[in-house]
Amino acid sequence: MACWALGTALLLSACASPPREAPLDPVRVRQFEARAYAARTQADTREVHEARVVQGEVQHLVWLRPSGPGPHPLVVCLPGVGQSAQALAAWRRALAEAGHVVLSWQALAEDARLPSRPGEPQVDAHAWAQTRFAAAASQRRVTMLAALMASLPASQAAGDPLLAGVDLSRAALLGYELGAWTAQQAEGEQVAGVSVPEGLRHAFRAFVLVSPYASFEQGAFETRYRGLQAPTLIVTSEQDRDPLGLVPEPYLRTAPFGGMPGGQQFMLMLRQASHADLGARTETERLPAWDSDRPRGEPGRGGAGEGEGAGGPDGGGRGGGG
Repeated sequence: MACWALGTALLLSACASPPREAPLDPVRVRQFEARAYAARTQADTREVHEARVVQGEVQHLVWLRPSGPGPHPLVVCLPGVGQSAQALAAWRRALAEAGHVVLSWQALAEDARLPSRPGEPQVDAHAWAQTRFAAAASQRRVTMLAALMASLPASQAAGDPLLAGVDLSRAALLGYELGAWTAQQAEGEQVAGVSVPEGLRHAFRAFVLVSPYASFEQGAFETRYRGLQAPTLIVTSEQDRDPLGLVPEPYLRTAPFGGMPGGQQFMLMLRQASHADLGARTETERLPAWDSDRPRGEPGRGGAGEGEGAGGPDGGGRGGGG
């Protein structure tokens, strides 16, 4: 999945963020690239916006296609709270340049809205965000996602140019924050009140969970992640603290990795990357509280780009069959 491109894109996007305690060291970035998997090519890309009807609703889809006839694996990207289908630009660009067709989609219009904007009456952002992670909204998302994926083979057979050269048998699902929550359910996390359509579990061969969601209210960690058996990459950091407080401590985002049954699961810890950095959030996608996603005065630790996971200083992983 062109891991080096993803990691480098995130690190460089962090360079464009407001200055933090410790600036990125370009030498460390190059060292990070040298240890990772290089894409064989770097393709030119073309972005296309599409209005597609899914379950009777007109949906805004953003495609990013690499040059060349293919076959191209498909990556479906699901943004976070307050982000549109045009979000996750660094992730989408890196994947498309590495030869993937990338489809970005925010299934529910209310997920793309922030709870309040400057000049508007302020609302309880935490309470609002809780409704976005609740079972009712989650059920709508997985149902819509299943319907979209089920419709793609017929569209391709009908000659849809956006699906030309796309290998639907090699599809992956990438989600950030709220999108990761949907991806976790699609892969097999057990969530009370959510019934995942059976076809959705087989639509994707791999998953990327960026800032995955975890809470004690959803059940025991020892059992709820047993269904996460596909090849999976989790990306988080020791500073992955969301400003809405939905995940009270960053370490909880490692819970899915710890509860997976083993096989082809990996975790990448990007040091000094904030929650907003991981989602490549623009200023317009940030809540006023987003500036506090790193505690004031907390020193940087280890330098950006240095991986640390459950298996050692260069990222955690479970090898072998799954």
